[in-house]
This record gives sequence, structure tokens and C-alpha cells, in this order.
Amino acid sequence: MISIINTQKKEWQARKRWWIQKYNIQSELGREDTISKSRFWDDNTVSIFDATLCETIYTSFIPPSGSILDPFAGGSVRGIVAEELGFRYTGVELSKEQIDANKLQSNKPTWICGDSEEVLDTLQDQYDLVFTCPPYHDLEIYSDNPNDLSNMDWDKFLIKYKSIIQKSYDKLKDNRFFIIVVSEIRDRLTTGNYKIGKYKGFVPSTIRIAEECGFHYYNDVVLINASFQAARMSNLYFNRNRKVASTHQNVLMFVKGNPDLATEDIEWDGTYVCEIDGKKYKSYREAAIDIEPNKLVASEVERRCGSKTKRFSQWKFHH
Repeated sequence: MISIINTQKKEWQARKRWWIQKYNIQSELGREDTISKSRFWDDNTVSIFDATLCETIYTSFIPPSGSILDPFAGGSVRGIVAEELGFRYTGVELSKEQIDANKLQSNKPTWICGDSEEVLDTLQDQYDLVFTCPPYHDLEIYSDNPNDLSNMDWDKFLIKYKSIIQKSYDKLKDNRFFIIVVSEIRDRLTTGNYKIGKYKGFVPSTIRIAEECGFHYYNDVVLINASFQAARMSNLYFNRNRKVASTHQNVLMFVKGNPDLATEDIEWDGTYVCEIDGKKYKSYREAAIDIEPNKLVASEVERRCGSKTKRFSQWKFHH
């Protein structure tokens, strides 16, 4: 994986269509009343999450049969793809209409209707991945519920947003990844026109909040989206005020704990390579990190396991 993913490629789009057709995914259901401020012309189409991106993330960042927490569940895509790939998905969504629409498409995911700020406190499980896409503030207005993030002013939005990310951190296992898809959004209050306002700084705010919650900022992948509509309008906006049409999102990746150990769990085939003082290890690298981090290396662990000296009698190859 590199830091740019181009979803315009025909192979990517073909795989996306396969997912939608194979499992009859209709993620737009349940959001018929959504008000979109990002529309072009008279198109009020709401954003639909990319199924191929889900597959890419799930097959790269979760241990086999692992569990996923999604505190901003929205439509059905992330849940259906997760379950069909053999992972366990729990999605929390404020809108009952959205949850009902998701359940009509699949009952395999665990869909929970409620406010994530409250629901996350009640969950007993710890999860192997947090993967989500939050509301982009008021870019799309989902409901008139006062607890809906899309109805809040920017400062209140960030406070609640941080609270949910902190609770997600608490529900994530150690040595695991937190991946969130965000994009910049413009401040319509700056000029009175949403499309020509300044950026709010949603991406840097997300990074700052996640780090304040305890995550380590690890990767930033740029997701290049299909740009047919943006291309139609780009010259108009650029010639008027040098506004550049945005055709990408940021897939921000954070880690809780050690990414080396997280990777060991993702790649583990179920076998142990060594046993030291009665403790089994998946790899020599895992043993080195556990015993003397930043000092002991994997090759030295392997050497000690093969040593005949009394000093390392408790260092053994696992059989």
C-alpha cells in the first residue's frame, strides 16, 4: 500500500460494483431526507461510502476474524462488507430510520441505534479496529435531533466529536489501529456562500483530537475520488475566486500502542516460534519488544533460543 489510492481506476470501480451488486447494497436508503450542501446543480445526492475501500482496510488492518467498532455507522456499506469478509462489525448510528434501512439489507452486522457518546459506555467488548467516517460537520444535515453532530455549531461539534473518539480509544484493544476517513469542509459563514468560504481545518482538528485522546498519528492516505461533477464546476469556481475543486479525502490512520505488535497479530498464522520463561511468542520480534524494547533485537532472541548455555536455559524454540 502507498499513500495514494486512486478510486478512479477501472479495477477499483469494477470491484465496487461487484460488492454493490453481489450483496444488493443500498447505502443511500435511510437518508432520503438528508440535506446536502455539497450538491452540484440541483443534485441533492448524499455521499456513499466506498465498498472497495472497506475491503482494502479490513484485509490489511485487522487480525483474522477480528472485530470492528464504527461509532459513526451511517449507511450499510462498512457493516455488510465487514461481515461478508468474516469480521464482526458493531456500528452505532443515531438515526432509527438509517438503522432500519441497514437492517433491511443485512442482519449480520450488529447495528445499534443511539448516541455514540452514550452507547459506547455500555459496550462490554474490546475491538480489533475502529474504522469510521464521521459527519463532515454541517456539510450534510441528517436530522433535526439536537444530539446530531450535523446540527451543532463548530465548537460544540468538536467537543462532542472528541468525546466519541476518546470513548472509541477506550474500547480499542492495545496494539490496534484506528482509521478515520475525513475531508476538509468549507465555512459557509465566512462569505455567505458555502462553496467559497475558508476551510474549517477538519483534517488537522481530527489529528489533534486523536492524539489528545492517546492515539499515535501513523499514516495519511489520500483517497482520490471520481471527479466528474467537480470537473464540471472547477473552472467556474477557480475563475471566480481561485477556489480549487476538492476530489480527495484523507484516510487518517492512528495506532494505539505498538504498530509492530499490531502487525504481528494481523499476520499471525496461529503458531508460536519461541518460549521464554514459560511465555509463548508469535515471533522473535514480539519477544524482543516485550522483553527489552528498543534494545533487544529479533536476531539476538533467536540466537539465545538456540544457545546451550545455562544462562539462556529458559529461552527455547517452541515445538
